[in-house]
Amino acid sequence: MTKSNAEIIEEEEKKEFHTTLFKETHAPKSGWRTLDAVPLKYIEMPYILKAEKKLGKFKHKDVLPRTLEVIDLPPVCNVRGDVYHGAWRNGFRWGRGRFWWKDGHFYEGTWDKGKPSGYGRIIYRNGNVYEGDFLDEKRHGKGINYHLCGSKYEGDWKDDLPHGNGVEYLMNGDVFTGTFILGLKVFIYYKI
Repeated sequence: MTKSNAEIIEEEEKKEFHTTLFKETHAPKSGWRTLDAVPLKYIEMPYILKAEKKLGKFKHKDVLPRTLEVIDLPPVCNVRGDVYHGAWRNGFRWGRGRFWWKDGHFYEGTWDKGKPSGYGRIIYRNGNVYEGDFLDEKRHGKGINYHLCGSKYEGDWKDDLPHGNGVEYLMNGDVFTGTFILGLKVFIYYKI
């Protein structure tokens, strides 16, 4: 059975209406404007390029549920000059996305209700990098913090601080393995 032109047009209008409604439901509500592309000044920040050269391109580890209704939109810029490129849901950054703060920080990873949550990487403007788990914008779970000077901490995090078991590698070659509580070393094994 072939469809008439009127039936085809009616189906296309329904699809277009649904797509428009879907975009309106999930797109940012206000304070954002669409860009043609992410400005090169953000993409080519030297410390971002240096971190990516050292650590490689970011690789997502989270598997997002197929039932999660998100929409990928072109890059957008807020009134402060921050840029986001990625998925949206109910007017929030949600799913996978990249965010450049005007002050120089860069985050790539998973978002939930407008906040970095899940697995991601943040490159700070001072060259330090954290890659690991986030919860409500804070380092929380397992992760590695790389310092520009060459030292790093690898282990558990809670509320943005080393908390739990971890290993601290210092630039002079010293290695501390032990327990951290809210950023403080409390039980340490020292290795040379």
